[in-house]
Amino acid sequence: MARICSVKNCKNVHGAKGYCSPHYKRLMRYGDPLHIPSPEETRKKQSESHKGQRRSVSEETKKKMSVIMKGKVPWNKGKTGVYSEDSIKKMKGRVVSEETKKMMSAYAKNRTIEHKMKIVKARKDYKHSEKTKKKISLAKKGEKRSEEQVKKMSETTKKWFENNIHPMKGKKLSKERVKQMSESMKGELNHFFGEKHSKETRKKISEINKIIQNKPEMIEASKKSRSKQKFPFRDSKPELLTQSILEKNNIGFIKHKIFKLSNSYHQADITIEPNKVIEVNGDYWHYNPKQYDGELIVKQRRKKVKVKEVWEHDKKIIDGMKQQGYKVLIIWEGELKKELDKTTKKILKFAKS
Repeated sequence: MARICSVKNCKNVHGAKGYCSPHYKRLMRYGDPLHIPSPEETRKKQSESHKGQRRSVSEETKKKMSVIMKGKVPWNKGKTGVYSEDSIKKMKGRVVSEETKKMMSAYAKNRTIEHKMKIVKARKDYKHSEKTKKKISLAKKGEKRSEEQVKKMSETTKKWFENNIHPMKGKKLSKERVKQMSESMKGELNHFFGEKHSKETRKKISEINKIIQNKPEMIEASKKSRSKQKFPFRDSKPELLTQSILEKNNIGFIKHKIFKLSNSYHQADITIEPNKVIEVNGDYWHYNPKQYDGELIVKQRRKKVKVKEVWEHDKKIIDGMKQQGYKVLIIWEGELKKELDKTTKKILKFAKS
């Protein structure tokens, strides 16, 4: 019969002095076969032992490792829930100490241009396969520079494209040179060659831009993108007050719902499904009829218009929403300020009807 370790509940085979090999090692190292070292102690010992050591892998071992790892898939690829929530929080909230930051900055500063040139040469020596070459050629078709453009390129830019390192990297310009560059860059410049556009080319560019901007597809796309934006970005005080009235009475609503009208888009202030809209108009921006005359000329979007034209525009928007089967209630800023109780009853009556 084989002897078993003398420690309770241990079923390992006897090694020496009545203990199995793991318990015997603990006895010899710590003086107690039941001693379990804390992970913090082991980490400290490992860090102390590794201090001053830097692993340097030879090229042969690198090649062997690359051959072994070819075709292997990472164990966590496509898997979710591998790490626990606590470990994810620890990883996200990890903060680097100031000492390590200093070490990292010193290491980055000591990296010379020669070291960077070695990296560039290594990239040049790397050869693509025929499949990747075909893909690159297909992707870059029609993007080649003409011979005239290549001639105009200065020697410094050629060197930069050859070495992938900018010649002015790490160099500081004098204040005089910075002023010269700022003065030369004033006006419309060709950023590749530093030459000003002629009047003919300016006209051509403006004509092309007009053609592009006046296309119906571009106009529709700009309208859609504009409809998703809100100006101002925050809700106004009258809007917030109206929203609070509805929230206190447990009435659900949607903010800034987009309506597609005949020739434009509109964001309704408050929408109560299925078929109710509340528009909260500011006295200044929408020109309250009790405070403004229709013939008064005002500025809107850098244009001079009459107040009655603004009212007509607002009426078209309201009629467009009504055509889609929505009931519309208009609340003015002055009504909320002066007659709050009356307007709250008006809003609740409209919302609950």
